[in-house]
Amino acid sequence: MGSVASPSTHTFSAVTGTKARIYFTSGIDIPLIYEFELYAT
Repeated sequence: MGSVASPSTHTFSAVTGTKARIYFTSGIDIPLIYEFELYAT
């Protein structure tokens, strides 16, 4: 994974969902994403 000094981008195919959840570990200046989930139902 990336870091603040060396960020990374992850690209994936388009999907459809009804709910999304994102967890941040911090975010004072730059948000640090810990986990991202997408649910179909």
